[in-house]
Amino acid sequence: MLFRSLLGAAKSEWHFKQGDDNAGLISSALWLLERSGKLDDTTLIRALGERLSGVRFQAARIATDRGLRAVANAGANRGDGVTAAIRTALVAALGDSDAFVQRAAADALAANPKFGAVWSNRGAVLLDLGRAEEALASIERSLAVQPGDVTALYMRGNAVRALGRAREALAMYDRVLALAPDHVAAHVNRGDLLRGLGRLDEALVSYGHAAAREPGHTEILHRCGAVLREIGRYEEALACFDRILEIAPGDIDAYESRGIVFRDLARFEDAIANYDRALKVAPDRAFLFGERLFCRMNVCDWRGIANDFAGLEALIEAGNPASAPFPVLAMPLSTASQKANAETYARAMYSHKEPAPQFARGGGHERIRLGYFSSDFHNHAIPFLIADLFERHDRSKFEIIAFSISPPVNDAMHARLEKAFDRFVEAGEIGRAHV
Repeated sequence: MLFRSLLGAAKSEWHFKQGDDNAGLISSALWLLERSGKLDDTTLIRALGERLSGVRFQAARIATDRGLRAVANAGANRGDGVTAAIRTALVAALGDSDAFVQRAAADALAANPKFGAVWSNRGAVLLDLGRAEEALASIERSLAVQPGDVTALYMRGNAVRALGRAREALAMYDRVLALAPDHVAAHVNRGDLLRGLGRLDEALVSYGHAAAREPGHTEILHRCGAVLREIGRYEEALACFDRILEIAPGDIDAYESRGIVFRDLARFEDAIANYDRALKVAPDRAFLFGERLFCRMNVCDWRGIANDFAGLEALIEAGNPASAPFPVLAMPLSTASQKANAETYARAMYSHKEPAPQFARGGGHERIRLGYFSSDFHNHAIPFLIADLFERHDRSKFEIIAFSISPPVNDAMHARLEKAFDRFVEAGEIGRAHV
């Protein structure tokens, strides 16, 4: 009765939204209905938060904070506590306010400052708000109360990852998985971390563990397909995207990803067909107009091409994300349009990045210090062209330092370059964003 009334309340009392949020929340409630006899109060609230995370991440964190507060205050009447918690969770899922998030966390802590789960959930809220240092401090307080709490350990991994401490985050996810091998989110985040470090084979293993436990989870399948494409296992990548389309026939990302694989295979007509499917559903799909046009150029399909070039230029001039920069270089567009397109692309892809910190100017060095950053300090075309340049620096005037931002590759060129520099720093495991 609790969960049936929950559904009724969700549809009426809180002006239930239509669309994906509606479906996600109903799914959450039904999932809990099936398992209501197996979960204790706290687990129930956490479970609801996890299910809601697919709807809106901040909402899930609010749900757990406010829900745990209700349970903590429920006293003897645990049923009322659970009811209040779930009601609050649903209200939270319909809100989207940073102020509400922070108030919810503060209320939860006021209810019981020693309740470890409250601290970890507060940390999760702070992490969602981009306040990783504060999040980590809150999560550490949770672990001081409950040292082996899997949720807190997982959130600590997320916090140190956000702070650029990749090795520490990896160790934390490993610890979580040692305690809870079926923790799907830890497998996924571990895979994301390894992928960001360029350790693609290991990332694929982590995604595989997650997919084995959630075989119908399309986001995990997307990650598997993307990594398979990146390591050149194209047929397996296509199989992943095909599986996604079996589960979700209207998945635009899957059609676009299939198109990219076909483009990599130089099967441009197949790429165009998949791009067409995506554009039919989402005509304004970011960057896809230019990508499709570039594929048409590769198969010498010149029908109406002048109009398409003009249309692309008009989209760019209007500030729309019409194409990635590289395809536009091959098109008869003005240099001003190419520049504007590159700027639009950069804003869309990297505007969320924090600006680089201000570094103090060094002093007291006898030689000018030069740093070279690359992911290609191995048998690659670029080092073959410029290795001699590194070796010819006047070492009496310059100190040269290499920062390799890819996993170590022990080949002949790598060995040559290590000797060419005064210092060779393996920075691949730091993560590119934090080098």
